Amino acid sequence: MVDDVNDKKELSEIRKAVLEGLQREHDATLKTSSSQLRAVRNYRKRHKDPDNEGYHRIRRQALTFVKPKKGTRAEEYIKKKGSQYYKDLLELNKVLKSRINELHLNIREDNNHEEDK
Repeated sequence: MVDDVNDKKELSEIRKAVLEGLQREHDATLKTSSSQLRAVRNYRKRHKDPDNEGYHRIRRQALTFVKPKKGTRAEEYIKKKGSQYYKDLLELNKVLKSRINELHLNIREDNNHEEDK
């Protein structure tokens, strides 16, 4: 019985040593490269504008609704809603066409006002 206890302790120590070794290897492979750090810093510099960040966030949300990526929660939700999703896309299509026409008219009016000057 004493041998069993010693064997269990020894096995436990071996497991612990192996896990620690694997963790060190894992940590070493996950060290962030200097080029990755530079890329993150540059990204943060470019995206300091809160208006730009907000705009891109709502744009991503709209695109995610229209065309969700495979395997995402958005795709799961949309599959469950089926016909409702289709109806929502049709409604969104009408809203988009209306908004595009509205903006197009505004751009034409702006151009006409500039020509009058």
